[in-house]
Amino acid sequence: MEAIERIKDLLRIDTDYLFEMANLSNSTTGLAYLIWVSVAPENHKQEGFPRIKVSLTGNVHRGRGRDVFSVSVQDDPSILGGSSKVNYVEKKIPSYDLKKVFEWVKLNKEILTKYWKNEVDTLGLISNLKKLPQE
Repeated sequence: MEAIERIKDLLRIDTDYLFEMANLSNSTTGLAYLIWVSVAPENHKQEGFPRIKVSLTGNVHRGRGRDVFSVSVQDDPSILGGSSKVNYVEKKIPSYDLKKVFEWVKLNKEILTKYWKNEVDTLGLISNLKKLPQE
């Protein structure tokens, strides 16, 4: 019975967490996709790296499931979620655009990490983000 309760806890959506995410549009990032950033939720605090979410639909209401994917905020960013998620995303987003997302993450790694660790507020995040140059 305890295992079932633990699974329920893992699957439960933390509604407070949904309101702690900031969305960043093309005018802020220079990317073709809507980016979601957040502070680390309680169940992720022990993990070694922050992450962002990318909306494939550009919908401000976050999209659902497969419409959103996570990218690690590291020196070498990658898609999180296992090989099936990577395969799905690589079919949905041109490799050129995916490289741009990774470039933007690398460009903003320091401030994204500080935001994830709750060391800077949303205004501090936005005022320190670097926009990817338009080509």
